[in-house]
Amino acid sequence: MKKKLMLFLTLFLIVGMGISTAQTRVTGRVVDESDEPVIGASVQVKGTSQGTVTDIAGNFMLTVPTGSNTLVISYVGMKTQEVAVSSNVHVVLQPDTELLEEVVVVGWGTQRKESLTGAVSTVDVSKTLVSRPVTDVGRALQGSTPGLVITTTSGALGGSPNIKIRGTVSTIGGGSGNPLIMVDNVEVPNLSYVNPDDIASISVLKDASTTAVYGARAAFGAVLITTKKGAKDVPPRIAYSNNFSWSTPTKVPEHTRADLNLQYSLDQINALRDQPVTETGQVGYYYNAEVIKKVKEWIDTYGDGKGLGREMVEGRDFDYRPGGGVYYYRPWDIYDIYYKDWTPQQNHNLSVSGGSGTTQYNLSAAYMNQEGVLNLFDDFYRRYNFSGFLSTDVKDRITIRGGFMYSKSLEETPFNYASAVYAPVYYLYRWHQVYPYGTYNGNEFRGAVNDLKAARPIEDDTYYSRYTLGTTMQLARGLTADFDYTYAQTFVTNHTVGGYVTGINQWSVGAGDTLDDLYSTYTTATYDYARYTSSKNIRNTYNGYITYDNIFNDHGIKVTAGTNIEDAEYIWISARRNNVYDFDKGEVNLAGGDQLASSSHSWWAVAGFFARANYAYKDRYLLDVSGRYDGSSKFGTGKRWDFFPTLSAAWRVSEEPWMQSFQPIFSSLKLRGSWGSVGNQDVPLNSFISTLTAFTPSSSGGYWLVDGNYVPYISAGPTLVNPSLTWETVNTLDVGFDAGFFNNKLNVTFDWYQRKTLDMLAPGETVPSTVGISAPNRNYGELTTRGVELEISYNHLFSNGLRLSLSGQFTDYKTVVTKYASANDPLISSTYYEGKTLGEIWGYKTEGLFQKEDFVWEGDKIKQTILDSGQSKNTMAPGVPDQYILESGTFKFSPGDVKFKDLNGDGVIDYGANTIGDPGDRTVIGNTTPRYQYGFRVGAAWKGFDMDIFFQGVGKRHIWATGNMVLPGYYGAEANFAHTLDYWTEENTDAFYPRPLEYSQTAKWNYLPNDRYLLNVAYLRLKSLNIGYSLPKTLLSKISLQKMRFYVNGENLFEFDKMRGVAIDPEINWVSGVTANDSRSFGRSYPYRRTVSVGMQIEF
Repeated sequence: MKKKLMLFLTLFLIVGMGISTAQTRVTGRVVDESDEPVIGASVQVKGTSQGTVTDIAGNFMLTVPTGSNTLVISYVGMKTQEVAVSSNVHVVLQPDTELLEEVVVVGWGTQRKESLTGAVSTVDVSKTLVSRPVTDVGRALQGSTPGLVITTTSGALGGSPNIKIRGTVSTIGGGSGNPLIMVDNVEVPNLSYVNPDDIASISVLKDASTTAVYGARAAFGAVLITTKKGAKDVPPRIAYSNNFSWSTPTKVPEHTRADLNLQYSLDQINALRDQPVTETGQVGYYYNAEVIKKVKEWIDTYGDGKGLGREMVEGRDFDYRPGGGVYYYRPWDIYDIYYKDWTPQQNHNLSVSGGSGTTQYNLSAAYMNQEGVLNLFDDFYRRYNFSGFLSTDVKDRITIRGGFMYSKSLEETPFNYASAVYAPVYYLYRWHQVYPYGTYNGNEFRGAVNDLKAARPIEDDTYYSRYTLGTTMQLARGLTADFDYTYAQTFVTNHTVGGYVTGINQWSVGAGDTLDDLYSTYTTATYDYARYTSSKNIRNTYNGYITYDNIFNDHGIKVTAGTNIEDAEYIWISARRNNVYDFDKGEVNLAGGDQLASSSHSWWAVAGFFARANYAYKDRYLLDVSGRYDGSSKFGTGKRWDFFPTLSAAWRVSEEPWMQSFQPIFSSLKLRGSWGSVGNQDVPLNSFISTLTAFTPSSSGGYWLVDGNYVPYISAGPTLVNPSLTWETVNTLDVGFDAGFFNNKLNVTFDWYQRKTLDMLAPGETVPSTVGISAPNRNYGELTTRGVELEISYNHLFSNGLRLSLSGQFTDYKTVVTKYASANDPLISSTYYEGKTLGEIWGYKTEGLFQKEDFVWEGDKIKQTILDSGQSKNTMAPGVPDQYILESGTFKFSPGDVKFKDLNGDGVIDYGANTIGDPGDRTVIGNTTPRYQYGFRVGAAWKGFDMDIFFQGVGKRHIWATGNMVLPGYYGAEANFAHTLDYWTEENTDAFYPRPLEYSQTAKWNYLPNDRYLLNVAYLRLKSLNIGYSLPKTLLSKISLQKMRFYVNGENLFEFDKMRGVAIDPEINWVSGVTANDSRSFGRSYPYRRTVSVGMQIEF
């Protein structure tokens, strides 16, 4: 037994000695050139996944296996070093000056910022996207960089804003004029598909010299996004971040007090009547002086009435009208019923990244859930993102890579029991406050509240996926070849189910009826249907290019040449059936009425061969020459291919020997200029093919019925086309400079540019109306945009460790139609004409409101002037121009009406010939183009605390808006708002708004476009405020964390504007397809929101 025990102990000691000799314990310290500890430096055993990081004192301890002889020490901004394994290691890391120089992503590669010759701006991703509750990248980029124009029309959930570069309108030939948006060198159709947390860098290419290699797809600029890809020789890192936010509308229109609102409506109806009416009403409710009195008494007695609940009581809240209809006394706070005060949103991001000596990888997942503001319907927008990237060196000279991106978004909005023109919010602000938004005997009344409660969800689902495979081959020293293929698919589905709504139909209360008698289904069979639509967009992208990069003494050469091929196929199909059996199921095959189906199918392709050569002499004189030979399927045979060249140059003045004496005050100065031409193929499909349009009839009308079947039909002859249509050409001239002062603490970038879009598709010669179809387009129009951009930044590190950063950017431009086939003296109403500044608003200048002294009086009545036509007009006082021609019906300009300015001095206010040459007294009073766009940021960091404040604004922009939200009385049947109370009466002659009148939803009389009621939508907004704290590394090392940061954020916290009390957010615009189609609807769209949030970022 003792022998066995001794044998066991001997073996144990031998094995233990073997183990101890198989490993080496290494301790060490990593410092910088100032002998300051480098905290968080990576210490890796070369060729293994074993490693550690330095602590707050720069120290580390690591056990190294036998056979491993080298440690790899790395840190961001420092040169990576390899040192031999020993028991104690002391490493001094040196700054990597090349790495510290900012590298900018450009077309098919990267360049040092100092060597750029074109107009390129970069976005500070860490400040613009991180720690903000952004739902899409586009909205977050607003105001972030000069030349990038981001606009939105409403605060609707999800979606992407309008994105333009150097102008809101780039072509009038039918294309979008949108920039090319690339993620890892492949176009992404919508920025909302991109997870903001995946983004590593964003570059904005603005002139032809930088976009030429992308050709036809980047005629109006490009936004290049690169995603995170991990790094070689870095141990696995897990990062998690979240954001929990709560939002509330920025501005909420406030109705005029109910009794005053009703009195205004009664006054405006009677304004032009010889015999005033004592009572009026609409949609089942009526009011007169007695009702108005009782409404005021109700308010005095019950206040806001919230303590009474929503149940209405006869005698207190309403009475029946003897002849039919109802008198309502109780006003409602419809906003309180319709909207939530605060709505939640949450974002979560998780990623894993790292790499070995030959491989790098990144995997990420994200979830975002945004709830809507509607109180009676659970609208929401949700998005799921997954992405991955893997790259590995399979041989010394060959690297292969692959990646995927997947996005799934789900959105639910309420079905609308009205025309598609009217969003649910439209009816929220339509009727007077006494409209019955409560219940009676537990039943809802007909109206927006009941419609919204009964609405089924419209389900919009979007699935985006793409897959990329590629390789890089090192062919020789300085010579590489890259090949990539990407398959992308966007699949969109929409499921819509209508139905019927049941409630009290108080719109038709007859004599002797009670509200209980009118409980019924009040919607029609128009909404009795189920429908599915789906679309599939498939894209194939092939990129291949070679790059040669080398330096010969004082000469630097970089040449890139390659090809880019894209094809896209789009398929859309819709299936609908009426008479649904079960609306809760809502399936097309569970319906028995008419079946309606439609579809569309299109395809296009582009191909191009490009080359770019960069030359630098002594890194001082820089030259860039590039060109692309482009082809597009959108043009006919013989017109599909064209060549587009560019040239740019720069002089780094600060590198001249004679400039060294100005150091360090004048740290850097680069003068640059570029000219280039890029083709635009973003024109309507089939522009060169004559087509017939078939209409699918239905029982709703306008059909051909043959043998009991609805037969498709053609309503017009084949379109006239011009077979010689070809490329629109975009020429850009850009001059600018980049300057740095005080060791580049202060940096200034300036650009002036001119962009001309030539040979735009424009109407051709007029054809006789008897032909029955429009004239074909031709390459004729020309659009010129001139603008300036300025960017300034300042960074300073104080001796106490406080880091301060200031930055700002400014953009301004104007676009003019410089060539167009217009009449010699075109009409003011012409959409385009030669010399037109896009966005211009024509109207009258004003001189206030007419007062009594502006007229000639006979006793207590205004003297009448009889015109040759026999019409009777109010006589103006001497020296006061007459405005008779602007009158109609029984309306006569009187005290309290708008006095227009006599611009041509002829004593008469008129509209002349309605032409540019003879506009009468009209002139350009404003412009819808946002001018003087700017943003500025203040950041600071100290001892773990950090703060970032970002303001964004527009210095000048106008909108001629109509509807009761802006102009009181525009439609007499609808409600007015608190800001409109300041209207003219004999007791309030210094008012802003005119006397009450019924305009019957027409911009006439006092509401002809004029500068008095033109909306000035300029604003300055606190776009984002972020305050954070990062835990010290000494504490994090104890819990095995690399980073832990907590923060609070505020978005759109406040703004300064010039809206004159109009409670509409200054960023709101006419919404295409909704408010743009109805003059009453401006401002009745989904609200913008203020948001407060908290979040956390952790890295293991």
